[in-house]
Amino acid sequence: MAQDAHIIRWYLGFQNFLQSHEEFRPLAEVTAIDPADMRNPEAIRLKHAHACLHTLYSPPFEELALRALNAYARTVHHAVPPVPEPPAEAEDHIAAIRETGYAKLTPIGDDRAAEMKRHFEACPVYAKSSAEAGSQIPFAEAEETLNLAHYADADILNCPHFLDIALSPLHLGIAQRFLGAIPMIITCAAWWSFARADQARDAQLFHLDLDDYRFLKLFVYLTDVDDGAGPHVYVPTTQRADTLLKARDAAPSAPDFDRWLGKRRKSDQEVADAFGIQPDEITGPAGTVFVANTRGVHKGLLPTSRNRLICQIVYGVTPQRVERHLPVIRSETDTPNISPRCVEPPFDYVTQLYLKG
Repeated sequence: MAQDAHIIRWYLGFQNFLQSHEEFRPLAEVTAIDPADMRNPEAIRLKHAHACLHTLYSPPFEELALRALNAYARTVHHAVPPVPEPPAEAEDHIAAIRETGYAKLTPIGDDRAAEMKRHFEACPVYAKSSAEAGSQIPFAEAEETLNLAHYADADILNCPHFLDIALSPLHLGIAQRFLGAIPMIITCAAWWSFARADQARDAQLFHLDLDDYRFLKLFVYLTDVDDGAGPHVYVPTTQRADTLLKARDAAPSAPDFDRWLGKRRKSDQEVADAFGIQPDEITGPAGTVFVANTRGVHKGLLPTSRNRLICQIVYGVTPQRVERHLPVIRSETDTPNISPRCVEPPFDYVTQLYLKG
């Protein structure tokens, strides 16, 4: 598959780059790929996913990885920063992300939110969020039987305003400055959370993400979200190494804490006992926009009164977590809402995993 070959070339090129620079040799040792796995994109991706674990407790390791990734993108791929001068307001938002883990941004407006919602309501839904999600499901059946219903990549990317939001100078500028490297979009998603569900499942339970060495998620509510409509819930400062180390030191057993932290889902009581920090609920009308470093502990609360429609863009620095997503071919007839600029420099590096011209 062409996408597999692209990911293999990217990672093997990065490994060669690390080996050729003395400064980055410590990272090269952590990410060294077994010769038997040189043509296995999933094994290569998992090697780097495991290396990302080092960023939880070691900011110096994280900074080393970001310096290496930035240098690799610029010197080998000849990528340039997509936003030469991020808007001044980006700095306040970045400060909030670094301090608490998230920041609310300027809403996209009622009209754009409504147009995006109408687009998705006309598209089929699926049980899973990848190019291998299987057959579409009637919406009424999905609402009756599932907690979440997802949209296909092509329908997400072709949604009016979606890529304009993803590539806006403010949003992309925040990602670029926060990441400290040239960003690429590593995940696009849109989904319904249903109020008929009987209990919270999967991402509706507390967890933390480790999508990349450093990453940032941008969310847009396309329906009104109050306490009963499934707000995003975030435990402030849990994205920071100092908060994690403080909780680890206070735990009865550091190894047990590490195992718990790595556990996929966590109960409300476990999170309260570990951190003693009151979670924040992010509510707002349709069109609300916020960014979050979801390396911090978070969840999407189970809706109880009405369904929630949300879309998400994840900015990262390596081709993580996209192995099942096939690039969408931009077409004037099939994807009329995708502008040609999305696959032209400097945005072609940003969109390389999801779009082809």
